[in-house]
Amino acid sequence: MHRLVALFSLIILAAFPWTAKADTVVDWTISNGTFSDGGALSGTFTLNLTTGLITAFNVNTTAGTVLGAFSYAPANTIASYIPPPPGLLPEFTLDFSTPVGTRSLDLALPGPLPGIGGVVSILSGAAGCPGPGTLGGCSDELVTPATIGRGNCINDNSRNVRCLDTGAFLTGTVVTGGGGGPGAAVPEPGSLVLLTSGLTSLVYARRRRKKAAS
Repeated sequence: MHRLVALFSLIILAAFPWTAKADTVVDWTISNGTFSDGGALSGTFTLNLTTGLITAFNVNTTAGTVLGAFSYAPANTIASYIPPPPGLLPEFTLDFSTPVGTRSLDLALPGPLPGIGGVVSILSGAAGCPGPGTLGGCSDELVTPATIGRGNCINDNSRNVRCLDTGAFLTGTVVTGGGGGPGAAVPEPGSLVLLTSGLTSLVYARRRRKKAAS
C-alpha cells in the first residue's frame, strides 16, 4: 500500500508545472469615425488587458478641412491605454502620439475596455471643440501647437484640432483569455495525459494486488 501511495504522489508531482491563465488579449476595430472637419477615422489595435499594453496597432485618419491625413503605426507612434487619475472622471483614454509630440489622436472611452470584447462607444468631442471645452469625454486629433482647456479637452481657436463626431465605436474580439484579470491555474494538456495515465496504472496495480491476495 505504501508503494501505491508513493506512486500516486509521484504522478501528482509529475503533472506539474501548472500553467497560469493566459493573458486577456482583445483585438479592437475602430468603426464609423468621422471628424468635425469632414475627415474619417478607422483602424485596429490589439490590447493586452492583463498588462494594459497596446501590442499592435494601425490607425488611420483621412484629410479634412483642418488636418491632413495621417497613419499611426509603431514606426512613428507611441500608443497608450490610459486609466483616469484616482478620484476623477471614469473615462479611459486611447492615446496615439508621435514621439516628438507633433501629432496626437486621443479617443475617450466611457470606462475600461471589457475583457470579453463586444461593442464600446467612443465619446464624442465635437460638442465643445474647438471652443471653450467641456469637462472630460473628449476625442480629438491635433497638430501642435494646440491649447488644452478644462478637463483636458482642447480649447483651440487656431484650428489646429479637429474633434470626433458622435457615432464612432469599437468592436472587440477576444484572442486569448477573456476575463480581464488573473485566474486559476490550469494544467498543461501533457500534464493531464500523464495524470490520467498514472491513475490508470494505479488502479491496475491495485487490482493485481487484490487478485494475488485472493
